[in-house]
Amino acid sequence: MLKIYYHKSLGGWQKPEITPLENLVMHPAAKVLHYAVELFEGMKAYRGVDGIIRIFRQMEAAARGLQQVLWLYGEDHQLTEVGTMNIFMFYVNDQGEQELITPPLNGLILPGITRDSILDMTRQWGKFKVREATFTMPMVSELLNQGRLLELFGTGTACVVSPINRINYLGQDLYIPTMEQEKPVHELIRETLTDIQYGKVDHPWSVVID
Repeated sequence: MLKIYYHKSLGGWQKPEITPLENLVMHPAAKVLHYAVELFEGMKAYRGVDGIIRIFRQMEAAARGLQQVLWLYGEDHQLTEVGTMNIFMFYVNDQGEQELITPPLNGLILPGITRDSILDMTRQWGKFKVREATFTMPMVSELLNQGRLLELFGTGTACVVSPINRINYLGQDLYIPTMEQEKPVHELIRETLTDIQYGKVDHPWSVVID
């Protein structure tokens, strides 16, 4: 097993060691134990002040056959995140150019490393415009009706890239052609990132551990 000790007085993380398998000894007040009493992956349960257990993130989505909750903000219904993922939209802008857009880091948005990597990577490609800007559900609906919405997808450390093919908005199903594109951008992004992560290509983002 791999063990890496942390000692603040010695400057932090110490030299990694490979040792024989043994049981872990943990203090009962270790934060990981107390954080883990919550169900984390997309659903959380809380015991309220009245003793009643409540599930956070509103069974309503599951009842409609949906897998995630799209978080909207403000009266204009700004897209912020989908579940615990950042969200990206690939579309044709008013100038007829293909553009990749994601909400800006304005205090509402998680500054995810996958989000940042995608922005840096796609800007280096130079194949289409890349921008951080607010976009709303009315804008999504209009682009969809005009045939200019190409792809919507979530991004995160665990999923890397997760395509979106349907949004239930104000009681109406909006079908997104994310997986109908001939050469989907989200697939190219996922393949490029995972190739870097698994060492299929040499890249400064992939750090080799000796």
